Amino acid sequence: MQDVLDAGEELGLTQTEAATDGIRASEDKQEAVAAFLERHSRTGAADESPGDLSHMHL
Repeated sequence: MQDVLDAGEELGLTQTEAATDGIRASEDKQEAVAAFLERHSRTGAADESPGDLSHMHL
């Protein structure tokens, strides 16, 4: 979380603004992963490897 606060400070954000943005980004990532897993569970592919998720920066 400190890296988020430091990056926000560089952009002129308050710590509260930076923390809020960091939390929102984390929630967005969680939602993206959940949506990905939901799509693949409906296709029956959930038992298979989901492949390379590195682009999601988890």
